[in-house]
Amino acid sequence: MSRGRDRGKRALMLALLLRLIYSVFAAVAAVTQTVNWRLVQSNGLTENLPPPDHSWRYLLLGVWNRFDTLWYLHVAAHGYDRPDAVVFFPLYPSLIKVVSLLVPPVAAALLISTLAAFFLFWGLQELLMGDHSPGFAAQSVWLCGCWPAGFVFFAGYPESLFRGADYLVVVDGGQRSLANGGRIGAGRGVEQSGGSGSGGAAAHDGLPDEEDEVIGGCVDPSRRGGVSGIFALDRSRRADNGVCAILADRDGAAMDNAGDEFAGVGSGT
Repeated sequence: MSRGRDRGKRALMLALLLRLIYSVFAAVAAVTQTVNWRLVQSNGLTENLPPPDHSWRYLLLGVWNRFDTLWYLHVAAHGYDRPDAVVFFPLYPSLIKVVSLLVPPVAAALLISTLAAFFLFWGLQELLMGDHSPGFAAQSVWLCGCWPAGFVFFAGYPESLFRGADYLVVVDGGQRSLANGGRIGAGRGVEQSGGSGSGGAAAHDGLPDEEDEVIGGCVDPSRRGGVSGIFALDRSRRADNGVCAILADRDGAAMDNAGDEFAGVGSGT
């Protein structure tokens, strides 16, 4: 229990620390870098975007109003009032709409991403602890948050939300509760394309069946299509990690077909 709390504290500390670091970095960049406003306005939904300034509101919030963030904020405020908005799945903007009852919409988007980053780091630790040492899991979490593109987990994007859901689907669906994994996976499908079947796949993939090909004690992931690269990680607790890693790597190309397998919320359910 104490180790679980320690992993939770580590995930929370990392999420808060990186939120602070990326916010300071963005503010400093906004002050020191010249913004090509014409380039900014070449993107959609920028017609009413206020130009950059050095106000605290802009440095802390406005600087994050870029690219897809504008679309998620638009869906949160106006719904799907234009055809090109349908590619942005509803869970993240729905959460923004609810939280923005208390804080400004941009702040709501960043708050949700930060909270989701906590669950991402916590879920990744839980996933890795089944096969690796606590030190390895801790290092992996730090690298996940600090890699060069890790800032996207703290921007107005749903990346931390759906990646954290992926890890929790594997942890709950494959190790603890298939029902919980299914619930998380169903929500995952309302939040991002390519993931609505995660819960059902976790419930179906969590344990080997008679039709699975077992190699070295590990279920052959090539028999499971697009989800195999993810769930081979979970199955590796029943076999040598190296064997499962090789199988998952061999089947990596199947992950390209995940969008077909996770086509809709109905299929995930």
